[in-house]
Amino acid sequence: MRYFISLLFCVLVWDLSAQKYAEIDRHALNTPRSAEISIPKLAAYLSSSPAQSDEDRLRAIYAWVTQNIAYADSTDQADLWSTPEDIRRQRAEQVFQNRTAVCLGYANLFRALAIQADIPCEVVGGIVKKSDGSIARIGHAWVAAKAGQNWHLLDPTWGIPAATGVRGIVDDRYFMAPPEFFIAEHLPDDPVWQLLENPVHETQFRQSNAGTLRVLALTPAEKPFHYQDTLLHWLKMDSVSRGYAAVFRVLHFNADNERVVFQMGRTFYRHFYDLYITLDTVARDHIYKLQTPLDTAKFLQQLRFMGQLQRRAAYLFARLKDGERLDKTTDLPQGLEADALAEKLQGDMWMALLQRILESTEAPSETQIVQMRRCISTMDSYYDNAYPNLSRESFENERRDILNHRSIAYLQLGGRYLRLAQNFVDNESWQKKHPKQIELWIAAAQRHLFQADSLTRQMYASLSRPWYWGVLQERLVNIRQHQINATVIETRMATNALRPRLRASFAEDEIEEGVLKNLLSEMRQVRRLADIGLDSLEKSKLPLDSTFQKVMAFNLLNDICEMYGEEGNAHYRMAYQCYKTASQAGKLPSQRSIVLRHTDAALAVLDKALKTLAKAERCAQGQREMLSKEGKRLREIKEAVRDLAETVK
Repeated sequence: MRYFISLLFCVLVWDLSAQKYAEIDRHALNTPRSAEISIPKLAAYLSSSPAQSDEDRLRAIYAWVTQNIAYADSTDQADLWSTPEDIRRQRAEQVFQNRTAVCLGYANLFRALAIQADIPCEVVGGIVKKSDGSIARIGHAWVAAKAGQNWHLLDPTWGIPAATGVRGIVDDRYFMAPPEFFIAEHLPDDPVWQLLENPVHETQFRQSNAGTLRVLALTPAEKPFHYQDTLLHWLKMDSVSRGYAAVFRVLHFNADNERVVFQMGRTFYRHFYDLYITLDTVARDHIYKLQTPLDTAKFLQQLRFMGQLQRRAAYLFARLKDGERLDKTTDLPQGLEADALAEKLQGDMWMALLQRILESTEAPSETQIVQMRRCISTMDSYYDNAYPNLSRESFENERRDILNHRSIAYLQLGGRYLRLAQNFVDNESWQKKHPKQIELWIAAAQRHLFQADSLTRQMYASLSRPWYWGVLQERLVNIRQHQINATVIETRMATNALRPRLRASFAEDEIEEGVLKNLLSEMRQVRRLADIGLDSLEKSKLPLDSTFQKVMAFNLLNDICEMYGEEGNAHYRMAYQCYKTASQAGKLPSQRSIVLRHTDAALAVLDKALKTLAKAERCAQGQREMLSKEGKRLREIKEAVRDLAETVK
């Protein structure tokens, strides 16, 4: 009778307390859209007046979550729960965005809102009993939250309106329900979250009806379980110590219960993967959004914690003997795969540091290049270790990120080498002090651009993400434009190096035939190099920028035109020198064919020079006067060659 009176009293108090939340419920159910744009903004609104106490704020959160999140059932939750795909879907941010969830998603969002409202809250996992007394095949998740000095139990999933129910009416049954009522349907894996001094064992939960369980919950224990003291001490621990304490407590209470051991292992794994997603997001934000400098010490500390969570999950899985449960653990990253995820994150961290270096200055320097190479080298070592061990289809995103980051990094480094080369390509005095340095920079740029191109094409071939192909094509265009620019700089370097020697040789009264032949050979090499760049421009299947094409084509055509012109001039000098020597020796008739061979060669290349000049004029932007002078010079040389040929004939 005493237990019956206690139960009746709890029911009356519980029913009366529900009536006082009418104003809070209206506040929550009339949340403006402007407050529903983020979890912090929503929590701030739900915590505002008329919510005065922690209990009011919890009620507002409960009302909003149960009325605004739709239950999205899965056909096989037993396999999905705590897998990487499901963890992503059930994260608080994803649930808030999609407005759909299963039990874990409801609990995660509720906890996120409570934490934002400065209310201690924990997600609780366990098993539940259906209305017909059967135990659900899959696990369930709900929450425990602290209002004032006491902890309370809430199940936002079971509080959502039934499909045929009336929306707008908040279900009070699973909001801060008395623990002795909660235990009739919910059995947490960790006994502390029963909030009872006489915890119920799983055997009792499975074999007893609701009335019996409530009586058991209210029966004084011979050795009371002081859960309040346990929670008080537990909250003072760091997160790692909390996890160890929970494992010890659960195993002590359910030493031989493989279901509980399995669920605990999956819970540790869920925390491992949830932390992985968090760190992945942090790294991504620092790579692409360039936020404040990345706190590498904290990042590495969290990585170590992630490893501890995974090892704890592996320890629990190792205790399993049931074949079906062991099979399910194979779906979760363990061993080399878990290590690979951690190494992937370390590679991401170095990629973020690389972006910070690039953000620090626009002007590239050798010091910056050294810093970039260190970042990329370290990043590569982590990615090299991670990539082979992320071969499962579920790791497509991770493999894409690795290839993506490496291709971007090599493109950036190649681009910095090119900018350094461009800065000094026309600085002869600097080049004398640093011989061959620009050539080394260009070679390094071409090497890294080739790597970027290869990695980007590998992404094209290996990833089934059509929406991403546009991004990859844009990058391939960028890489190709850098490669063409490298050829332009290389051609300019060769032209600049050859020009002084040509001028010095042509200034002499007589030039040795061997010297002229060497000069002709070098001029043809410069032309061939420029032709490669032009061929890349004209035959590229990628949609190169039109302005870029015109500028690069002009530079290459200008160098080709100059080399044709100088080659024509060289042939003219050889023809004139041969004519002069033969005339003085009275041997012109026997040397006439040699002279005419050189004049014919000179006229042929000068014609090519003028045609090339005409092409350059079509690409010219503000260079008309220079081209006009070059055209005049070429025609003057051509006229002199013709006069010499006529004289010889």
